Amino acid sequence: MASVLQICTGNEILALAGSLLVHTGILIFLYVCLRNTWLQTYESSSIKEWWGLCLIPVFFYCGFSFLAFFPHTLYEIPDNIPGVVLFILTMFVSYAVVLRYVESESKRTEIYWKNVLFGSYIKGLENQYNLLERSERNLKIRATAGFGLTPALVCP
Repeated sequence: MASVLQICTGNEILALAGSLLVHTGILIFLYVCLRNTWLQTYESSSIKEWWGLCLIPVFFYCGFSFLAFFPHTLYEIPDNIPGVVLFILTMFVSYAVVLRYVESESKRTEIYWKNVLFGSYIKGLENQYNLLERSERNLKIRATAGFGLTPALVCP
């Protein structure tokens, strides 16, 4: 950003101050918008999957470097400045979108496993209910056998 500001203003001190301000703004944006999402996702998922998220800024940085410095620098073609700025903004937006997607996937997985747990709990309750009904029928049959009644008359 310092080179963009230096090209636009021609003042190195102003360019460095502007670059410091932009980087501070980026850090505040990352802290406010993405920190909680990243921490929640990091705590609920395995570490093996995180290397893929690191590729996003790497590829954007490579693209930014080629756009800003190869084969011509921004000093030589200042018309590329808006494209570079939009490219950097696109990087932040895409990284935020990917983190939100990872968060929603982890929540979906969590809900799935809760449903599996509740399903097995319900199945267990149904089995207990069936055993209880069977035990009640057995008790009724034994109780009526002592009075000389036939079980067909007592139990439906």
